[in-house]
Amino acid sequence: MQRPLPTVAEPVLEQSGTPSALRGFCYAGLVLLLAAGGWMRFSDGIMSLVPGTNTQAAGLPIGAPTALRGLVELAMVPSGEASAAIQAMKLPAGDAAALQQAVSRREVRLVRMPIYENDGAAGRIVQVSTAGFSRTVALSPTPTVLTLPIAHAGTVSFRALGTAAEASVAIGALTLSGPVALPPLPIGQVLEVGVLAQ
Repeated sequence: MQRPLPTVAEPVLEQSGTPSALRGFCYAGLVLLLAAGGWMRFSDGIMSLVPGTNTQAAGLPIGAPTALRGLVELAMVPSGEASAAIQAMKLPAGDAAALQQAVSRREVRLVRMPIYENDGAAGRIVQVSTAGFSRTVALSPTPTVLTLPIAHAGTVSFRALGTAAEASVAIGALTLSGPVALPPLPIGQVLEVGVLAQ
C-alpha cells in the first residue's frame, strides 16, 4: 500500500512596493531637474554668467558685444541656397565647382559670418581665411556678411593688413549667440577663431 506523497504548497511571490516607489522617485527627480533647468535658463542673473549667451538674455543693451570665449556658433547656409551662396563668393570656376561638390558630399558646410569694425572706424583691411578659402575685406561699422566653408567645426583666421604705424584692428562678429568682440588684432598678426556650424 503506497502512502500518498505529501503536497508542498507552491511558493507565492509577494509583490514588493519597490518598483512603484522607485518609479515615483524617478518622476519626482525628473520634475525637479526640469524645474531647475527652466529657472536657470530664464533667469537673467544666471544667464549673464554663461559665456556666449544672447545679449538680450544677459540683460545687456542690444548691439553691445561680449568678449570672445570658446567656439563661435555660426548659422549654416540652407542647402537650397548653397549654389547661390557659392556663386556670390566669386571663386574661380574650378574652385567653385570643387566647393559645390564638397558641400553636396557634406564634407564641408557653408556658414555666414557677418563681421564689422568694432570701434566705429572704417576702412581697416583684414584677410579672412578658412579651409583653403581666403578673402580680403574692408571693414566698416556696417556688417559685411562672409560666406565661409568649414567642416562641422573649424577655424577661421583673421590677418590685419596695413602699415605698422596703424593701430590694432577691432573686429566684431555677429553670431548665433549675439555680437562678439574679437581680441584687438595688431597689424600683420593672425588671430584664429574656432567656429561651429549650427
